[in-house]
Parts: sequence; C-alpha cells; structure tokens
Amino acid sequence: MTLWIIASTLLFLVFIVFFGRQFPRYNWVFAAWLLLGILLQIGFAVLASLKLTEHIPELPLAVVGFILVGLAALKAHRSQDAVNEVIFSGLLAVIFLQCVSAAVVYFYHKDSQTGVLAENLAFFAPLGYMLVRFTFVYSDKLPLIAGLRDSVFGQRITEALGYARSILT
Repeated sequence: MTLWIIASTLLFLVFIVFFGRQFPRYNWVFAAWLLLGILLQIGFAVLASLKLTEHIPELPLAVVGFILVGLAALKAHRSQDAVNEVIFSGLLAVIFLQCVSAAVVYFYHKDSQTGVLAENLAFFAPLGYMLVRFTFVYSDKLPLIAGLRDSVFGQRITEALGYARSILT
C-alpha cells in the first residue's frame, strides 16, 4: 500500500509539472494518459475508503491504459523535441517493466505480494525518471541557467566535460 501511495503521488507530481509547464501541446495522448491515471487513482482511493475495491473492473481499465501508453509512445517516437524524448523513454520503461512484472506475476502467482511489488515498481521508477526530466526540460532557456552557462564557470565545466568525453571515447 505504501508503494501505491508513492506511485500515485509521483503520478500527481508528473501531472502537475506536465500541465504546469504547458507540455500537453507536445503530446496530447500522454496528457490523456496522465488524466486517466489521476482519475483512476482518485476513484481507487474513494473505493478503497469504502472497502469496495473488489468491484473494480481491472481488465477494461488496463486495456485502455495500455492503448494510451502505446499511442503516446508512438506519437512521442515520431516527434523530435525534448519533451517527447522524455515521454518516449519513460513510456518504454513503463512497457518493459510492466512486461517484467507480468512475468513475475505469472511465475510467482502464489505470492501476491511479489506481484504487487513488481507492478508498483514498474509504475514508480519510470514516473520518478519522467518527473526529474520534465522538471529540467528547456531549463537552459531560463535567464539564470543561461547566465551560468555563459559565465567563466560554465565554460570551464563545458571544457571539463569535453575533456572527459575525449578520454572515454
């Protein structure tokens, strides 16, 4: 239950950052997936407080969610901007980790806690990644960051990174 709370909090934070930075214009399908996720989390919280969670139809909700994830990943793959790059890599992680959690549930179906843990981690980890990346997308256009980048300190960091790349390659 604790991981569900963390995952729903992360979903809400990604929702706030995504809509607050006006990113839905880049990928409206991902925005629809976020909105569906928020509505499902609210609905599940209400039903959990009423102890009616056994009446939730999981299969239709999962099918709609996976269709939206697939369409959002396809739309993000076709676009060439920083926001859709974050969406694409985050949704690929969601798809991969959901497949891994489905395998865990299939092979360890007797232990329901393992399946719940795998499903929550499959949702939790990519959302944390997307939250951090969405927070800093296009931050180089902010005046303070641009000023630091153009300063002597920023130039030294750029030189050091170039030197490190030349050593590693």
